[in-house]
Amino acid sequence: PGRGRGDSDDDDDLDDDLDAPRRGDVEKTPVVVFVHANSASRAQSCHYLSLVLSLGCSLVAFDCAGSGLSDGSLVTLGWREAHDLRCVLEWLYARADVSSVAVWGQSMGAAAAIYYQGLASVHDDDDLDDDDDDLDDDDDDLDD
Repeated sequence: PGRGRGDSDDDDDLDDDLDAPRRGDVEKTPVVVFVHANSASRAQSCHYLSLVLSLGCSLVAFDCAGSGLSDGSLVTLGWREAHDLRCVLEWLYARADVSSVAVWGQSMGAAAAIYYQGLASVHDDDDLDDDDDDLDDDDDDLDD
């Protein structure tokens, strides 16, 4: 009998495809992280893909929490989305094949990039998680 999709021995390693490369001689590439606008999703980045690739860069796009295929229902127009951006940037900085990173945000995505820069300049990278307490305090303002 043939093997169906999902029956391959390699399927256990699929998650490893997203991990940082482990090869010694890795070609490094600059990466542009695209952060989408409000009422949009990572699909918005498709409009800019050929431009970014023509510059010799890779493009990373993601759905902020509450947008696209991501979980959540609360969109904060950049404030919490800055923490989503932080997760993506940490993942990229850990990769051996990334030479440099630029963030391109559109509308809410630009606000998220600015908020991220502000948080990063005020706190050490390890302390950014502590700022979640401040975000929780601001939830009361969102309910008004």
